[in-house]
Amino acid sequence: MTCRPNVLLLTVDSLRYDTVTDDTVSTPNFDSIRDNGVDFSRAYASGPYTRASVPAMVSGTHPWMYGGYARLTADRPYMAEAFSQAGYTTAAFHSNPYLSAEFGYDRAFDRFFDGQAENSLLGQIRRYVTRTLPKDSVLYRSLRWAYKRGEETTGMSIGMPYISGERLNEQVFDWLAENTDPAFCWVHYMDVHHPYVPHEDTASAGIEKQRAIRLRQKMIESPETLSEEGISTLKELYRGEIEYTDICIGELLDELERYWDMDDTVILLAADHGEAFGEHEEFGHSDILYDEVTRVPFAIHTPERDSNCISSPVSGVDILPTLLDEASIDYDRTLNGISAFQVPKEDRIVFAVAGQPDGGNVMAVEGGWKLTTDTEMEDVSLFDIEGDPQESKDVSERNEGVVGQFLDEVVGHITFVEESTDSVSRPEVSSDVENRLQELGYQE
Repeated sequence: MTCRPNVLLLTVDSLRYDTVTDDTVSTPNFDSIRDNGVDFSRAYASGPYTRASVPAMVSGTHPWMYGGYARLTADRPYMAEAFSQAGYTTAAFHSNPYLSAEFGYDRAFDRFFDGQAENSLLGQIRRYVTRTLPKDSVLYRSLRWAYKRGEETTGMSIGMPYISGERLNEQVFDWLAENTDPAFCWVHYMDVHHPYVPHEDTASAGIEKQRAIRLRQKMIESPETLSEEGISTLKELYRGEIEYTDICIGELLDELERYWDMDDTVILLAADHGEAFGEHEEFGHSDILYDEVTRVPFAIHTPERDSNCISSPVSGVDILPTLLDEASIDYDRTLNGISAFQVPKEDRIVFAVAGQPDGGNVMAVEGGWKLTTDTEMEDVSLFDIEGDPQESKDVSERNEGVVGQFLDEVVGHITFVEESTDSVSRPEVSSDVENRLQELGYQE
């Protein structure tokens, strides 16, 4: 392989690790990357949702640094900057509003598609209402109510808040036909994030769209009312989206072969976080730090490395250092992560955070232990994740020495990030972005 390979970063929103290792879920393209590359079986997101996890993935720095994750600040290291400085053509394709230009993610990309210009007619009408009417007005609330009831009644998703994998691929294909080597491309698929859409030839085939919409609304608004059958159907819808995304990735890889030399290409597959389906009485992805939300796929295919499975703990913060190492790029910035291929087998703690340093939650994993705590160290839990992978039993009272060692590490981590952090406010974003965030379940 030459010293400047093409690099593809594939990330999937809300993809749990246990689903890509589940033989009942058809993911031949995920499997191909994992089986023919290096699969890191103990990878953790740096946060339980996109806002916290992706800044670490794309910068190699901890989420609470550089003012936190309210937005990607201009002084934070960034993968597009690193590859651009090395002479790469850079491109990104996604439709997650938290990764939009308004949050700073377009920096240093030659081509940046964040779905802002994609509009269905119904979506345009919805956005016009959002921009025009005060949210506390009777008319706005009435139209909002009618919108929700309309979805329930018709089984139609009135203006999806993300771009489907097929349509996203079309953007990538157009760019591939025009770009020059060497190139760095980041593609982030949103389909596995709710709202879920039933797809033919997947696990969700045969589920009525109307039922999918009603179950999603229950999951967000009143999860305690979900029946076991309803939860099972939600999981089928989720698996269907995973299988659909796998198909889209397969089509992307096929197209890639037309333009890139696959013997000179690095591909890294990862997820920003997972998804909960009531395992610990929570649904979706909020501030919880259980494995169903924090444990994610992390696999890399590179011609210079033999296929392998590595169980050393790695983190989202290691993604950028890994890509730079595989592309032999020197980036004159200090990164907190390290190349996944340089991670020691023992004595490495992996952190994830949610909320803010002055009132958030922290997860720390080392060896067979996993500790979760609030930043005040008042609500502490310890799990034996080898003997109890479901994290069903808190064993902190029986292992006070282990807890004490972990808390020392957590205090050190919080102190480190606080000393390098200035307060950064959330950016003012357009009504279009606010509306898409609302439809993804992030805002009321």
